[in-house]
Amino acid sequence: MEHARGKRIGSIAPSRARSIARSIARPVALMAGLALGVGGCYHYTSTTFDHVAPKTHVRAHLTSEKTLELEPELGALRTQLTGEVLERRSDPHAVLLAVPRLDAGTPLGSNARLREWFWIEESAVIRVDVRSLDRRRTGLMAGAAGAAVGYLLARAIRGSVETPEPNGGGNGTP
Repeated sequence: MEHARGKRIGSIAPSRARSIARSIARPVALMAGLALGVGGCYHYTSTTFDHVAPKTHVRAHLTSEKTLELEPELGALRTQLTGEVLERRSDPHAVLLAVPRLDAGTPLGSNARLREWFWIEESAVIRVDVRSLDRRRTGLMAGAAGAAVGYLLARAIRGSVETPEPNGGGNGTP
């Protein structure tokens, strides 16, 4: 196995390796572009504070007073909090919001769900948005993923039955 230009790398000739890399680059670029364009499978819809039930994922846009009040706990000025409503309180109207937090001492791949809980009063919220699944975006992402997989499979099948390269290349025959 030699890595010099023009030499075989393993059982694949360099020209074939470049061809494979180019054919994979197209669907990967398509998927990345679509993912950036679609923006995910969820969307947020504005609602009133009364329509927010427990177990609902929300994004709360906070007043400047609440933003300043929470800054020492959050370590930054955050004008909105995104999380799951755990509980509702009626006097005063408030929700217990579990906000995901990344702890620097925890590896990114761990399964620990680090969340902080905050009671957010209705008077401290400018607007609340409820997260819901967007079927159109989800369909676009699934369709693009299926198309990319189909393209890669077609390239792999077509590549496995190509004629060998001259001078003993390709499938190992002299």
